[in-house]
Amino acid sequence: MIRHPQILANEVLLESDHPSAGRLRQTRAPARFSGTPTGLRYPAPDLGEHTAEILSEAGLVRADIDALFASGAAQGHRP
Repeated sequence: MIRHPQILANEVLLESDHPSAGRLRQTRAPARFSGTPTGLRYPAPDLGEHTAEILSEAGLVRADIDALFASGAAQGHRP
């Protein structure tokens, strides 16, 4: 399927290097516009990479976030 002539002609697949997952292949954005080109700006986050940031944006203070990590209720990259 990924080597189908139509897939290749439409350049449907993009390849990129992810810092922890290695070489990845994924589909490009379905629509293309000459004035606003699309592409991969940054790789997908690792599991839990933004946990602390999201909890903070949800209104939790640093002590509460630390407690969630310490108890195992939250996992990922600690602040």
